Amino acid sequence: MKMLSRKCQIVLFILTILLFSGCDKQQESTAAMKTATEESSTSIAAAGKETIQWPDNIEPSHVEMKLKQISPSTYYVEGPPGTPTDNEGFMSNAGVVVTSEGVVVFDALGTPSLAYKLYYLIRQITDKPVVKVVVSHY
Repeated sequence: MKMLSRKCQIVLFILTILLFSGCDKQQESTAAMKTATEESSTSIAAAGKETIQWPDNIEPSHVEMKLKQISPSTYYVEGPPGTPTDNEGFMSNAGVVVTSEGVVVFDALGTPSLAYKLYYLIRQITDKPVVKVVVSHY
């Protein structure tokens, strides 16, 4: 099986997320989405472990993770390239779509620590519940 280039993987990922953003009942103009996508208007960075209230049963993660906005209701985190032992296992991407009924998460990352850090970032943008998690691998 031929592996896709990193650029192709990112493009496919963004297209998938944009498809999921159609779940939102709010109508967005094509021009507004294009502008938001091109500008990546929001980047929410997870602060150090001292600002995250880690549950007792989850090991704190020390990797940098930024939630980037690509449309009014769609966000993603991009794991740096590497092997599973690099960056505490943060080597894959995850998407977040905020709909009128709640949050859809596309991939919850590879460890409980990374998933909790992603959840922390989601809580910075909305208090809506996570209603679906789509797992495409792992």
